[in-house]
Amino acid sequence: MPPRQSKPKSKSKQLPIILKFKRQSQTIFIQFQQTSTLNQLKLSLFETINRSGGLKIVNDPIQLTDDGDPLDDDDDIDEDGQDIDIPKPSFDVNSDSDDDDDDDASDEEKKLKQTSTEKPTGKGKVKLENVDQLVLGLPSDKFDAYNCKILKITDDDYIEKKLQDLNLKDFDIIFFKLGNVDEDFKVYKPEVEE
Repeated sequence: MPPRQSKPKSKSKQLPIILKFKRQSQTIFIQFQQTSTLNQLKLSLFETINRSGGLKIVNDPIQLTDDGDPLDDDDDIDEDGQDIDIPKPSFDVNSDSDDDDDDDASDEEKKLKQTSTEKPTGKGKVKLENVDQLVLGLPSDKFDAYNCKILKITDDDYIEKKLQDLNLKDFDIIFFKLGNVDEDFKVYKPEVEE
């Protein structure tokens, strides 16, 4: 009988981890392998942002009422501090009232445009042009990420490090900001008021 050969030791399969990328009030969850580099993380974040329609330049948190509706205290108050009555949109569905000459849009579409209460906010989304617009940062204290110093990742050697070398675990936070916009790392801690 030939001697028994021992089985080659197989590398233990590492499970992927989920990381949280945070900027202002936005959080993006992305799954990675432990062997991924920070450069790969940055590229994946870039692709995720652009696939989701872009990134808001200003993304401040929105307070909610007890019913879960957005709380916007000053929407219904004019300059004098008086409440403004907001008219309810009403639609006349009589199809015989088509008295305008342009046939580009239906009467319903025109009425919707006229009665729209949506206001331009100046907080539109932008798509990123290239991955270098993103700047990553790590919290100096993982256990108190919202109240500690954020360390900007700048060194090229550091970018090539793997997640396992950085000791990143499931749901650890990586902060990001836009490098082409003059902004600091700014992140809001999610809070629930009772």
